[in-house]
Amino acid sequence: MSYYRPEGIEAFRSRDGSGFDLMYTRGGRQYNRHVGLNDWVTHIEAGVILRPQVTRVAIYKWVKDTRLAGTKADDGTLVIHVQDLLRFIEKNPQYRTPNFDGS
Repeated sequence: MSYYRPEGIEAFRSRDGSGFDLMYTRGGRQYNRHVGLNDWVTHIEAGVILRPQVTRVAIYKWVKDTRLAGTKADDGTLVIHVQDLLRFIEKNPQYRTPNFDGS
């Protein structure tokens, strides 16, 4: 039997507009990662950046249907360029992060 386990990731737009700040919670500890506008994120992180959150399956299907540009990394992980994710958000405003300023 499997149970739903949340990813433990929260995403916020950086105050200076230089990308996103991702906050991970693992084992009761918090870790922070800044993702710049020219960086890559996994499909899991992309689903967290979009608000309301969407499932990793939805992100995978969007990439497969070419609604969202993505590629496979060397280890087989699906990765998405942050600029492509921002273009997707511009075309689909229902997925803007709470403090998305449109830049």
